[in-house]
Amino acid sequence: MAVKILISRYISKEQEPVVRPFLKQLRRLALSNKGYISGESLISGDNLEENLIISSWESLDDWEGFMEDKESKEVRYKIDQVLARETVYKIYYMR
Repeated sequence: MAVKILISRYISKEQEPVVRPFLKQLRRLALSNKGYISGESLISGDNLEENLIISSWESLDDWEGFMEDKESKEVRYKIDQVLARETVYKIYYMR
């Protein structure tokens, strides 16, 4: 069953130039991973620091495989270190 993952991060104007290359690297990794369908990046109109990524995967197993991938883990760790807060992930199943 397909899933959508909502990924929430708060990125300040100062953090953005440091984090952007890591986000691009993570996107490249997702594109080459089994089961990845699509992704889109959004910025809140109310708070320009609030970023939302909506990622679509063929199955929860595919998403979990990406999350367990060593390189993916390393990049996500670097992002969280720069942001000094954990990224929030929410899983939604497609009907």
